[in-house]
Amino acid sequence: MLDHNNNNDAIRAFAKGGIGAAIAINSGALIASLSQADSLIALTGRSFFADAIVVWAVGVSAAAIAWVFAIVAASGFANGQKKLELRAAGAGIVAVLFSISLFLLGFFSIAQGIHAQP
Repeated sequence: MLDHNNNNDAIRAFAKGGIGAAIAINSGALIASLSQADSLIALTGRSFFADAIVVWAVGVSAAAIAWVFAIVAASGFANGQKKLELRAAGAGIVAVLFSISLFLLGFFSIAQGIHAQP
């Protein structure tokens, strides 16, 4: 017989890890880029650098929003609201995937800026 509480605990642990990773990669990129702003702007140009900073900031926000969806999903589970639980969990997964995609987009913005410089 399946123990739904143990399964839910495992899912929450995976969600916590995914959300934490999405926040870490985007905020890490932000911090690293801002600490080297002068060099990166000289290397990529102001526009590509600014685009990457905005994209990574939105990535951090998307991951934080995923955390809210995780809370709503857990609340739905606790209150037996299966439809709410599934919708919130799905939205949270989309938010984490979006956040990770934004990390890559910021990276490609920096790479494109380096490639575009004469």
